[in-house]
Parts: sequence; structure tokens; C-alpha cells
Amino acid sequence: MFVKTSLAVLVIAGSLLAAVPAADAKGPIRARGRRGNAVTTVPAARPAGSNLVFGQVSDAERDQLLYLAQEEKLAQDLYVEFAKAWDVPIFARIASSELTHAAASARALEALGLTNPSADLPAGQFADPDLQALYDSLLAKGLESLTAALEVGVTIEETDIADLTAAAEASSDAGLTQLYANLARGSSNHLRAFSRQLDAAN
Repeated sequence: MFVKTSLAVLVIAGSLLAAVPAADAKGPIRARGRRGNAVTTVPAARPAGSNLVFGQVSDAERDQLLYLAQEEKLAQDLYVEFAKAWDVPIFARIASSELTHAAASARALEALGLTNPSADLPAGQFADPDLQALYDSLLAKGLESLTAALEVGVTIEETDIADLTAAAEASSDAGLTQLYANLARGSSNHLRAFSRQLDAAN
């Protein structure tokens, strides 16, 4: 299953981040350091593909959509925490963008009569125990240093793209495949942004 494979990759990547020293960031990013400021909430834009039509989908397709919706929450919750910890705008900006991803996923779930099991849980909490363990691990790594937080961002977006691509390939529903393509485009933009910021830190 693509979900379990990607989850394992993220856990391994998270453990590798433990080797990143706290003072690893260089150049202008390094000078910004840690902060404790609250994050300003930016209203989410209307999600792309909000008029998608979904047909009859299989149980496997439903399970994939439910998992991916929780994966979007994981990314958004992590970026909010990193925005509080590190004085760089990229985390707050991408956290806001993740809200549009979550809104698009929520509309698809609603259209299919499904409910995200983590939707009503507080930030940083998940119904899926594997996702909860993953969140806790990646949060700890990302709070070690700015470089580690950027590495976590890269890993999350790479995993999102892989999961969305696999889900699109496994689905025969035009609405789902278009939704996944829209989300993957957004994740690709996030990945490029994190990669540029990480290059500037090294």
C-alpha cells in the first residue's frame, strides 16, 4: 500500500534529522533564530477544484482520501508550530496555503458522505495513531534547529506528492484524480519554496 510505504519513509527521514545540529543554519537565515510570537491566521482562499464532481468510488479510494485529508492536517499543524518557533515567513505562508488544501479535501469528503476523523481534533492531535506518532517525531525534529524544520518541510512535501500521485494512479474517478492533481501542484510549489530556503541556509 502506498500509504504505509510513504509513512515508513517519513519516519526514517525524521530519525535522520536527529543528526542535524541546532546551529547548522548559515547566512542570513541563521541570524533570525527562534521566536515565540503567535501566528497570524490568514483566511484561506476558495480551494481550486471546488466544483469537482465525484462518482461512485471504491472502499480503497475512500480510505486513501481519508488518509490524505489527515496528512494535510499534519502538514498544516506542523508548519504553524514551526512558524511560532522560527523567525522566517515561509512556514506561516505555507501553513495558510495548507488550509486551502484541507478545504479542498473536506469538500471531497463531504461530497462522498465521509468525515475526516481528525477534523474536529485540536492542532497536533490525530485519530490515526501512526500519524500521531509521526507528528510528534517530526515536531521534535523541527524544533531542534531552523535547518531541521526546513528539512521536515521538504520531507513532508515530497511525501505528499508521492502519496497524491499514487492515489491518482490508483483511482478511476475523474473528480478524485483532478483533486489529487490540484493538490500535488500545490505541494510542488511548497517543495520548491522549502528547497530554496534550505539552499540559502547551507
